[in-house]
Amino acid sequence: IVGIINNMRDQFDCVVISYDWHPHEHCSFVESANDGKVELKEKESVGTLKAFTQVTLLGDADRAEHSQMLYPRHAVQDTWGGECHKDLVVKDEDMSVYKGKKANIDSYSAFFDNCKANDTGLTKQLEDAGVTDVYCCGLVFDICVKSSALHGAEMGFRVSVIEDACKPLNESEVLPTKKVLNEAGVRVLTSAQAVAEVKQIKAAGNMALGDFIQQVAHHKNAAMLHKVEALSSHCLRG
Repeated sequence: IVGIINNMRDQFDCVVISYDWHPHEHCSFVESANDGKVELKEKESVGTLKAFTQVTLLGDADRAEHSQMLYPRHAVQDTWGGECHKDLVVKDEDMSVYKGKKANIDSYSAFFDNCKANDTGLTKQLEDAGVTDVYCCGLVFDICVKSSALHGAEMGFRVSVIEDACKPLNESEVLPTKKVLNEAGVRVLTSAQAVAEVKQIKAAGNMALGDFIQQVAHHKNAAMLHKVEALSSHCLRG
């Protein structure tokens, strides 16, 4: 997908790079859970937990008790795993957000952590840049891309996902993910469709406010759908 992203990136007014940026001991890491570094409800399983097991993180002063999927250690701060792919074009003028920085809360979305206890600052960056339309791509389609698209829709942007510029973690979740995005009013496009649409938007100039409001009204279900997602580790907090 890197070549697809590189080939289309200059068609967009702004590019934002979202980095997973986890501390070495993070609540989503199966290694940290098995080492007793994560406060779990399932204490009897500590030491024998497997990757891609769902556990319950006990509540703390920062966020409520909630479920969490465990993953192999990844995207650790200041390591190669936290870097972009070596062939991805990244420019000095690109904006960036760093998510999952706190040890006790995971963050699938580029907008908020999974409990919506912390804001990455992306909404303000986009609003300050005058952005109205957001096109999501990257890794992974059925988790981080989906979550970012839903939060973007919830925050009032007109959101689309570029499918051929994404890869899923689980192929079996592609169709269910598309269904959720569709119900939230988020369109799933090809890269060719996205580029053609952006050119059309630029040629047309500013959209009438009423037309924009009518289009983003389709996103009204985004917040509710984000809360009930079966694959999500989000706590049920608005």
